[in-house]
Amino acid sequence: GYASAMVKNSNYTGVVVKGYNYVGGLVGFLTKSVADSYSETYVEGKGNNVGGLIGFSFTRESNVDVLLVSKTYFKGTVKGENFVGGLIGKDSTYDSMGSYKKYFMNSFSEGDVKGSGSVGGLFGSVASAYDKGMAIDSCYHKNGNVIASSNYAGGLIGRTFNRYLSLKDVSHSNGYVEGMGYVGGLIGYHYAYSGSVKNAFANAHVKGRDYTGGLIGYSATEIEDCYHIGNVYGETYVGGVAGFSIYTVINSFNKGNIAGLSIIGGLSGKASDIVNSFSEGSV
Repeated sequence: GYASAMVKNSNYTGVVVKGYNYVGGLVGFLTKSVADSYSETYVEGKGNNVGGLIGFSFTRESNVDVLLVSKTYFKGTVKGENFVGGLIGKDSTYDSMGSYKKYFMNSFSEGDVKGSGSVGGLFGSVASAYDKGMAIDSCYHKNGNVIASSNYAGGLIGRTFNRYLSLKDVSHSNGYVEGMGYVGGLIGYHYAYSGSVKNAFANAHVKGRDYTGGLIGYSATEIEDCYHIGNVYGETYVGGVAGFSIYTVINSFNKGNIAGLSIIGGLSGKASDIVNSFSEGSV
């Protein structure tokens, strides 16, 4: 369904939720916040924007901070085409004033997530070029595999594109991640004009082709105090922490074997700089 008011203290536990586009275990299309809510079911959309809790969240506000998602969870299986997430299929923001910040906090998902492109254990896609900033804090996906038949697969997020995005204390564990290009144990493709990824980890085997990383496939932000445990298999630009990073990797490590055809590394296939980090395993 469609929700234009805050969703709170709500839940759905059932056998199955099916549709085409904008399919969610609780809400298909959300324009406000959700808190203290959950869904436990099987969610399937034959089209795009499919999520365990919310199919598509779209926020358009000015001059106000928004706690968009807090203390929510999903348990079950999610299947769709593009923009498929264990919690939210796609989050998008339009803010002409560029004056507020969005928060996602204390939320998680469990179970398999499968789709074509932009597939993530928690979010299929998180994107905004206008907002003041976005923070994802204390969120995770576990006990499920994340599989994309094409590009952009991540244990937590398939793809991001933001002016500012901070990720802290986030993780993916106990499930493998697989896709074609831009595949990561935590994030497949991560682009933010500013922000960082801190205190994050992925405990998973990761398999892709180009831009495949134990933590992030393609990273355009700083990575600090992070780690990956598991094996990574790819072709070009393959690394234990990042397949390709245009910023610095700091105080991070990989434990697992790395296999690829060209431009591969224990920590990163290619990185601008690596500081106080290490890798254990064959390359």
